[in-house]
Amino acid sequence: MQGRILMQKPDLKLLNIEGYRPVDMHMHSNHVDGAHSINQIMRRAKRKHVGVSIVDHHTISGSLEALDKARERGVMVIPGIEVAAFEGPHLLFYFHGKHDMKEFHEKYVKDFVKYKAGHSSISIAKYFELAEEYNCLMSVAHPGQKWMSNLFRCLQTYNLKELLQKIYALEVINGLIPQVSNLQAIFTARNLKTRITGGSDGHNALALGRVVTSAYADNVDDFLEAIRHKQNNVVGRPIGFFARKVLYGTGSIKYNVKEMRKLWRPSAQWDLLKFLKLELSSYWKNGKQ
Repeated sequence: MQGRILMQKPDLKLLNIEGYRPVDMHMHSNHVDGAHSINQIMRRAKRKHVGVSIVDHHTISGSLEALDKARERGVMVIPGIEVAAFEGPHLLFYFHGKHDMKEFHEKYVKDFVKYKAGHSSISIAKYFELAEEYNCLMSVAHPGQKWMSNLFRCLQTYNLKELLQKIYALEVINGLIPQVSNLQAIFTARNLKTRITGGSDGHNALALGRVVTSAYADNVDDFLEAIRHKQNNVVGRPIGFFARKVLYGTGSIKYNVKEMRKLWRPSAQWDLLKFLKLELSSYWKNGKQ
């Protein structure tokens, strides 16, 4: 596990020369809260010789647009989506084809999320089952992040520790969160001997390729199979605090303000209160221990 995770700036040119296919497996577009369009992301991906997975929150329109442009641009695009489960953790789903992704979104995401910046009403345990049903690769995004998306706090709060053994993959390096949170994910992946992924979590095209998952593969199927067989590497490191504000803040502020207005709806307020209650109870429990 140690040799497959390198917390350093990836040399994309060298990776390509050595026969690896580097892919940024966590990228956002302006279809939700990103700053740049799919065209801008794809142009940069071609220039940097890096593949990409557009995993916008609870929507697949950006991923579908990238897939339509993949052959024309000569960029490998992995179909994907990021979903926030009911309990809080964010899950990354990677599909072998767009048809499975579209069906998954239609059946288990679209009608279960009231607003894109919110959470699904489907539990994390159910999403674990659905990942097997659709034969997609599911990785827990930024598992060591603070607040409600922290996987480990969620499993403790909901007494779901048995799910630890069912975790298929962990995102061990995420460009958006602090290094200490990534280290927690790395140590957990090592202890569980689970599969690993990594991505920049870029909300700005300039972040593309700062964290990559690499494998010997020429297509999406082979790439996902390499991860399943633990034959991939993750290379990258989180960026500094001020650079993060520039690279990730642009594009998302306007969107988040727009989404926050929806919180004034009574139903959304109730959802928010439930999550706040969860956070308070979690802190209370930790304080008692």
